[in-house]
Amino acid sequence: SENIFLIACPRYLLEASTITLIIMLALIFTFTSPTNSAPITLLSVFALGSQKLLPLFQQIFSSFSQILEKQVHFKNTIELLNIKNYDKALKNEKSFSNFEESFEIRNVSFRYNYDSKYILKNINLKIYKGEKIGLIGKTGVGKSTLINIIIGLFNPREGGFYLDNKKFINEHNSIQYRHWQSLISYVPQNIYISDDTFLQNISFTNRTEEINISKVMEAAKKANILDFIIESPNGFNTKLGERGISLSGGQSQRVGLARAFYKNPEILVLDEATSALDSKTECKVMKNIYNQKNKITMIIIAHRTSTLKNCDRVLELTENGLIEIEKENL
Repeated sequence: SENIFLIACPRYLLEASTITLIIMLALIFTFTSPTNSAPITLLSVFALGSQKLLPLFQQIFSSFSQILEKQVHFKNTIELLNIKNYDKALKNEKSFSNFEESFEIRNVSFRYNYDSKYILKNINLKIYKGEKIGLIGKTGVGKSTLINIIIGLFNPREGGFYLDNKKFINEHNSIQYRHWQSLISYVPQNIYISDDTFLQNISFTNRTEEINISKVMEAAKKANILDFIIESPNGFNTKLGERGISLSGGQSQRVGLARAFYKNPEILVLDEATSALDSKTECKVMKNIYNQKNKITMIIIAHRTSTLKNCDRVLELTENGLIEIEKENL
C-alpha cells in the first residue's frame, strides 16, 4: 500500500502545481497586458497540451517505479538460478558450522516497519542439539514471528543469530542461508496440499524416480495416516484435489507431518501442527515424534499443554521476554 501511494502521489502533486502555475500566469498576463489576448491564447494551448501529456508522464513514472520495486526480487531470482552445483558448493563452503552443538538468538528485536511497534524485544534463546523445546504464549505475542526468525524467513532488526557460537549471517540466497534451511522441517497449522497424490505430497516432488517408497511409508506410519492411505481407492496414488479438498483438517495436518518425517530433518518445528487432531490421534503422533531414533532437535508451539509434557523445557513468550515454565505446572 505504501508503494502504491508513492507511485500515485506525484500525479496529483504535478497536476495541482501545473494548474496553480497556469492560473498565476493568467492573472499576471491579465493585469500586465489587459488588451493583449495573445499570451492568454498561448497559455490556453499550453494548458490543453499539459492535460494530454500529464497522464502519459504519470504512466512513465509509474512503470519506472514498478521496475525499481521488482528489481530486488528479480535480482534474487537470478542469483538463485545462477547457483549451479549447489551440493558441490555446499561441500566446499567452510564458513559455517553443521549444527553440532547449539543455535542461539541474542538480544533479538523485531518489528515489521521502522515506525511500527516492536513485536519482539531483546529476546534471548539458546537451544542445544537434540533438545525438545515447548513454546507457549498468548495469541499475538509473537510466537510465530520468533519461529520465522529462527528458520530464517525474517531478519531481526536488532540482535544476532549464532550457530555453534559462531555469528550466522542470514543473507537470502547465500549458501550458508540455504544450508541452515536444509536442516529444518517446518510444519505450520495450515498445511499446503497440492492437487496431486499422497506419494507426491509426502515426498514433495514430482520426480517419481527420486521418491523412496519405503521412506514414504515409514513417514506416513509415524504420522499415523498409513492405514487411511492404504484404505483409499488408489492407495498412495490417490489424488487429493486442489488444496486437499478431499481431506479433513486433521488428515491434512498428518500429511504435513509425514512430509516432515520424510525429509528426516535435524530440526523439526511444529507450529500448532496437531491442532486439528483429536486427543487420541495427537497422543499417538506425538509419541512417534518424541521416539525418533535420531537425536532430532524440536521446537513445538501448542495451545494444548499436554502436548508439551515430554519436552525438555517449556518456555512462555511474554511481552517481557521468554520465561521458563515448570512442567509440573502445565
